[in-house]
This record gives sequence, structure tokens and C-alpha cells, in this order.
Amino acid sequence: MELRNKTGSALIAVLVLTAVFITITSSVVSLQRVNATLASNYLNEAQAMYLADGGLATAETVLQQNPKHRHSLTGELATGTYQVEFQKDREVLDEYRLTLPVEATGYANNAKQTLVEFFTLEPYPKHPAFDYILFHDNRQDELDLLSNIEIHGNIFAQGDVYVSANAIIHGTIYTAGNVFWEEDNEQGIAQSSETMAFPHFDLDFYRSIASTVISGPTYLDNTHSNEGIVFVSGDAVITGTLVPGTAIITSGKLTVSVDTVTSGMVLLIGVGGITVEGSPTLTAALYSPATITFLGPGTITGTVTARRILGHSGNRFSYLNPDTEELQAPLPGLTITRSSWYQKFFVPVTD
Repeated sequence: MELRNKTGSALIAVLVLTAVFITITSSVVSLQRVNATLASNYLNEAQAMYLADGGLATAETVLQQNPKHRHSLTGELATGTYQVEFQKDREVLDEYRLTLPVEATGYANNAKQTLVEFFTLEPYPKHPAFDYILFHDNRQDELDLLSNIEIHGNIFAQGDVYVSANAIIHGTIYTAGNVFWEEDNEQGIAQSSETMAFPHFDLDFYRSIASTVISGPTYLDNTHSNEGIVFVSGDAVITGTLVPGTAIITSGKLTVSVDTVTSGMVLLIGVGGITVEGSPTLTAALYSPATITFLGPGTITGTVTARRILGHSGNRFSYLNPDTEELQAPLPGLTITRSSWYQKFFVPVTD
């Protein structure tokens, strides 16, 4: 009888220990499972936030190329997807400064994070230098409006302006210097103005968005004008017909040959200067942080913006707002700044 009692007690002890072991093991396994789930959820939440932040970075790139872009953006990466909404109904324009809220949502598995950031675009929609048919930035050299020049549009000069006797000006001359009229030729109107900052130019940015990059010196003909944005490292000569919207940027000197033809507005940028040969008829936005030189009585419809403009007798200039044209590349001068983003709402992960 005593032996049975001892055997029964031992069996009970074994069963109790077994139950305790199973309970502890189950608890450890359950705890590991919970920790693994929490770690996975945390990783998904972090990835969703990074995806949303990546969506905001994409929005900045898109706005740099097209400040008027307001359509939704979507993207897919290895860790998940993102969606970007430009809240155009909340954008605020104050003179040349636009504040635009941008909302980006990242999705990683079953996690979701939404971030909102305020983008400031200025000057918007374009730098005020492009409101003028001629923008002459040089304070030391006067802008000479030579004989038989005909201008339809407003002019801005940082320094003095000289107007020849038979120059025809249909517009206002804004200058931080003085206007000298030859033989009392006052067909136009002169108005004093404050100086204006020249639109800045980011060479690396234009190289990064170019659809074609070429080493110069080179010739660009009809085949290149179909390629959207062409960037030349060095000098280039343009010849033939340019497709509307084409943008050609050179880090060196850009020469527009006499047989160059445009059927719509194009953007021509020459960091080392632009020379327009002969008397072509162009619809273009010409920009150079150096000198734009006209070697003949050419006709330009659009804008001419440079540190220094050297015209030719017989030139005809007519203003056309480049902001209304569908150019492949943005005009120089745009700056985008971003606020610190904030989390619109947090969606916890649930199993």
C-alpha cells in the first residue's frame, strides 16, 4: 500500500512538472511569436513611412521639371508602393510665390503611412525676367536698340538703354538706369524700375533631365530635335527644323545657323553664350548667363534673356509668353523649398 502511494505521488509530480514545462514552452513560443509579429509590424510601418517620404521626393523632382503638374503619382519599389496627391484646392499664390501641400501615402504589406509636406515654388509660374521680350542684365554695358529694330513687348535693362532714331518700340522700357532717345524718338514709354535678380541656372539639373546627352563640339539637326531635351557638353551648332517644345542646352556656346526653322516655341540655352546667324525666323525662348548676339536682322517671337544682348539693325522682336507654351524643359530660375513633413494619420498594423 505504501509503495502504491509513493508511485502515485511520483506520477503526479511528473505530470505536474510536465504540465509546467509545456506551459512555459508554450509561453516562450507565444512570446516569440508576438515579438516576431511586433518586429514585422514595426518594419512594415517604417517601410511605409520611407515609401511615403520617397513619394514626396518624387513629387519634388516632377515639380522641378513641370511646376504646373497636379496629377496623381504612383510608384512601386521592392518594399511596397506609394501614391502622391497634389492638393491643388489648398494651394496659395502670393505674388510670385506658390505654396502647395503635397500628400504622400506609403503602403508596405498591411501597413500604411501618410505624410504631408508644404512645397514652396518661387518664382511661380515663371521668373519675372520672362515677362519681357528683352531682358538685359548688364549694368556696365548699355542695351543698344539700333536702327530699324522693331519691338513688340516690354523691355527690361539693369543699366542704360540707347534708342536709335528709327527704332520702333511698341511697349514700355523698364530700366534701373537711364534711357537715351536719339533725336527725341519717344515712340515707346520709359519707366524707372528697381533692379531684378537674373534667373539662376542649374547646369547639373538640366543634364539630369535630358533625354539625350552629347559631347561637343557637335552639329544638331532634325534628328536631334525629336528627342525632347538635348544636352550638349561643350559647343553646338543648330541647323534645320526644330520640333515645337524642343529644349537644347549647351554647357558651351550655342550657335543658331541661318537655316534654322521653328514651327512652335523651343527653349534654347547656351551657358557660354548664344549666337544667332543671318536672319532666321524663330519662335523661341533664348536664355544665356553670358551674351546673346544677333549677327543679322533675324526675327524672334518669344523672349531673349541674357546678361548682355547685342542686337543687329533690322531685328524684329515680338513677345510670346513661354509659360503658355508646352516646352519639354522648365525655364531657368525656379526654386523649390520643402517644409518638414508631418504625419497626417497613423494606421496601426493588425493581424
